[in-house]
Amino acid sequence: MQAKLGEGVIVTGRAVNDAEVKRVGDKDTPCGSFSLIVGRQGEQATYANCKAWGDMADYAGLIRKGDTVCVIGDVRTREYNGKTYKDLNVQWMNVMAMTSSVQQPAQSAQQESVFDQNLPF
Repeated sequence: MQAKLGEGVIVTGRAVNDAEVKRVGDKDTPCGSFSLIVGRQGEQATYANCKAWGDMADYAGLIRKGDTVCVIGDVRTREYNGKTYKDLNVQWMNVMAMTSSVQQPAQSAQQESVFDQNLPF
């Protein structure tokens, strides 16, 4: 899904691969990169190449292939080897559904499930 929001865009899609976080520049700033598949018509797919910076890059490092991610950001254009590329500069994101590659905390044997209790309703 894609939507325009003033100068920015909202994109929701599934991660094509695991996010990659690098440190760049003199200040060793974290930069997270990941791609989302945001639409498909027949054999033609639409991708969003996303870049996150600073603390947002560290959060992006949790993204794994198949995760559902929602991103708000602005489109930046860059030139590389004579080609023009568009990147979505992440301002906000939420990993809405994480794959099982991120381990969930184990439930203690002493903890009861809410469904095991005798509830009055």
